Amino acid sequence: MGSEYVRYEGVGPGWDSARVVVGGWPLPYLLDHPSLSPRHSVSLTAVLDRTDIVRPWRFLADALLFWVALGLASLAIHRARRAAAPDEALRPPDAVTRDRTQR
Repeated sequence: MGSEYVRYEGVGPGWDSARVVVGGWPLPYLLDHPSLSPRHSVSLTAVLDRTDIVRPWRFLADALLFWVALGLASLAIHRARRAAAPDEALRPPDAVTRDRTQR
C-alpha cells in the first residue's frame, strides 16, 4: 500500500485534495475515501460498502498487464520445451512408427 494525493470535492471545508491510502500494484486502483472510510485502510469489501473508491481503468490495466506477462511466460516455456524436444516428438506418430520398422 502507498499513498497518493487525490482531489475531492465536498469532502470537508477547505479541502481541495487529501493524501489518502491507495492499494493495487503496479497501478493503484483502490482509494481510501477520507470522510467515509476508516483512516489508513483500503479493501475490496469496503469498495462493496461504498466507503472506498475503485478506479476501474487502472484495475483493467493491471489485469491486462498480468495476463500479458502470463501469456509471454507461457509462450517462452513452450518454445524452450519445443527446442529441447527430439525430432521424433514433433513428427506425427505414424511417421515415427514407419521409420522404426524400416530400420
